[in-house]
Amino acid sequence: MRFITLLCAMGWLGFSLPLLANTPISQDEFVAQVSVAGNTPSVTLVADGPVRLDAMVLQALQSQPTALSTLRIDWQNSRLFCLHEPFPLAKTLLRTLAEWQNRVPEPQASAWQQLRNELRKRHFAKRALITLDPDVIRVVSGHNPLLRGQFSLYLPLLGEHQTVTVLGAVRHSEPQVWQATFSAGDYAQRAQWLQPTLGEVSVIQPNGDVETHPVGYWNAQPLTILPGAIIYVPFSAAFGSTIDRTELAHLNQQVVELLRHQLPRE
Repeated sequence: MRFITLLCAMGWLGFSLPLLANTPISQDEFVAQVSVAGNTPSVTLVADGPVRLDAMVLQALQSQPTALSTLRIDWQNSRLFCLHEPFPLAKTLLRTLAEWQNRVPEPQASAWQQLRNELRKRHFAKRALITLDPDVIRVVSGHNPLLRGQFSLYLPLLGEHQTVTVLGAVRHSEPQVWQATFSAGDYAQRAQWLQPTLGEVSVIQPNGDVETHPVGYWNAQPLTILPGAIIYVPFSAAFGSTIDRTELAHLNQQVVELLRHQLPRE
């Protein structure tokens, strides 16, 4: 498949996504906007038919102003988004958070509002939760699909992501510097979690995998947190919330799912 490569002067993935998503293409065409952290301008790849995943990634690397080796890319933090697929979860979840705001008492109410603000500042799209490293794609059966439609590919350089973010039932949600020896509990405590007796949190690793990490004093385990990860501390009914426990558990799950599909931030 022959590519047409276009340089895009817009530079940053987040601002050009809406324009790309609104560009009509036929069912068999392929369009992908590529953003490499630290490199500008972004590049748009166009083909008149479906494209294999590995071909897209390699072409994206070769199409940079200075061609990049696969060894320079942080594959754990790389992301591919399917812009042609609807993704209503963000809108639905934000509406639910707003509707339930008055049903959450302090001290969780402030954290609830903080989470709403954080999610409103972020952008989301349907993420293809697949490996993007060409060296892995080629050797693992079923990891090299044909791509049709509109995509956005984000390829950060090694060392670009050196923070961990804690969201949810915490007082502070600012990114924290990643430390190799820190556990999920260490980051959550620094963010001042609201429930010191909490038993576990959800960790969204940068590749989109979701893990449950025990953090209670009785069950804590020092499990690996990768740079670029997001830790979600769930809200609970322990503070007198009028929200049903089952409903609250479902909402916590929805937040975790949404965070898997977060677009890169500036």
